[in-house]
Amino acid sequence: MNGFVHQHRNIDAYASTEDAVPVRERCQQSLEVELRELSKCEDVLSDWLRLCDRAKDPNPYYCPSFLFASAEHLVRGLQCHVVLVWEGKFPRTLVGLFPVAIKGLRHGYIQPICELWNDCVTGISVPLISGENVDAVWSSFLKFVSNHPKFPDIVHCPQICPHSHSGQALQSLGHCQELINVVDETHERAIARPVASYRAYAKRWSKKRQVNIRTAKRKLTDRGTLSLETVYPGEKTFSDDLDELLRLEASGWKGKRRTAFNSRPESRKFALNAFNPEGLPSAAQLTVLRFNGQIIAGLFNLTSQGHVFGVRSGFDEAYSAFSPGILAYVGLLEHLLEYDGHRELDSCTDGSHLLNKYWLERKTIEGVYVTAEVESGARRIERVLSLRNAVKRGRDHCEVLLNRMRQKG
Repeated sequence: MNGFVHQHRNIDAYASTEDAVPVRERCQQSLEVELRELSKCEDVLSDWLRLCDRAKDPNPYYCPSFLFASAEHLVRGLQCHVVLVWEGKFPRTLVGLFPVAIKGLRHGYIQPICELWNDCVTGISVPLISGENVDAVWSSFLKFVSNHPKFPDIVHCPQICPHSHSGQALQSLGHCQELINVVDETHERAIARPVASYRAYAKRWSKKRQVNIRTAKRKLTDRGTLSLETVYPGEKTFSDDLDELLRLEASGWKGKRRTAFNSRPESRKFALNAFNPEGLPSAAQLTVLRFNGQIIAGLFNLTSQGHVFGVRSGFDEAYSAFSPGILAYVGLLEHLLEYDGHRELDSCTDGSHLLNKYWLERKTIEGVYVTAEVESGARRIERVLSLRNAVKRGRDHCEVLLNRMRQKG
C-alpha cells in the first residue's frame, strides 16, 4: 500500500430544415427564465439537487448547502440572486442555475457589474447547466440580464475553464456574434486524472521527489501506524473529524494570519453549515491522515459526479519534518488511482502551489467578462477593466504609503 493502510464540442448552429431556423433560437423559444433571491429558493430545492447531479460541468460550490452557507456567513452584505432557466411547461425541467451578485466600488468596480457567485473559498464559478444546448441556456441568461432593469448587463465569470461545456458555449456564442467575451486573467492549476496505476503515476515525479515521499512514509511507519481515510457525511466519525480538522487548520500559520475557518465565528459557522448541513445533502469529503490514531493532516474536499474539488488543508506543524500535508495529497491521489474510481482531482489552487509538483496535469482557468450587448460591449468591458485597474493601482499605492507610515511610527 506504499506505506498506507487502507473536448472540444462541435455545435451545429443550424437545423437541416428548408428554412434553416437556428437550433439555438428554437431552443431558446422553449426556455423560460426566472429571477429569485437565494432565500426564496426552498420550493425548488428538489429540482436544484437533480440539476447538480446531471450538470454538464460539475460544480459542488453551487450546490444548495454550500451556496446557502456562503451567502449567509462568508460574504456578508452582498445579496445573492439566482437566475433559473426552465425548459418545457407541464412538467417543466430546471436546465440552468446562475447564482449572481452585483458588485460595485467596494469590490473595485466604479461601474457595477454582475458576477457569478464567488468568495474566498469557491474554486470554480461555472453555472449548473444540463442538456445538450448549453449555449442556448447561456444565451437566454445573458439576454435576460441585459434586459433586466436591476442588473448591469456585463457579467463576470471569475473562474471558468475554456475547455468546459460552458467555456466552449461562450466561445461558440462569441464566434456567432451573439455576445462579446473578453478574457482578463488566466492561470494553470494542478489537477490529477486516472492513469494505469499509482506506481506508474509516481514514476513521473523526479527521483528526488520519489525518494522524499518514501522516506517520509518510512520514518512515520517505523514509529507507529500510518493510515489514510476518506470520510463522508453521515459516517460515525464525520462530525468529530471535521471539528478536529478545523482545530488543526487554526493551529498553524493560517490561524496566525486569521485566515483559518476557526479564526472567526462566521467562517466557522460557514464551514459547519457547508460541510455538515442539517436537512440538506452535503457534497463534502474529508481526507484524513492518521498517525497512531491521531489526525496529523487533512483535506477539506467537495465532490460531484466523480470529480473532487480541493477547498482547504490543514496539518499538525509538530510533524512538519514528515511533510504530512503532502502525504495527504499524495494519499488522495493514490485513492483516485487505485480505489475510489474518481474521474478527476482538482486542486482549485493558483499556479504557484507546491501541489503542482505532485499532481501533474493542468487545467486552464480564466476570468471572463461577457455581455449580450454586441454593438457597444467590447468598449464598455474595456472601460470597466481600465477603471478597475486604476482603482487597484490606487489601493496598492495607499497600502504602500500606510506601510511606510507604520514603519516610521
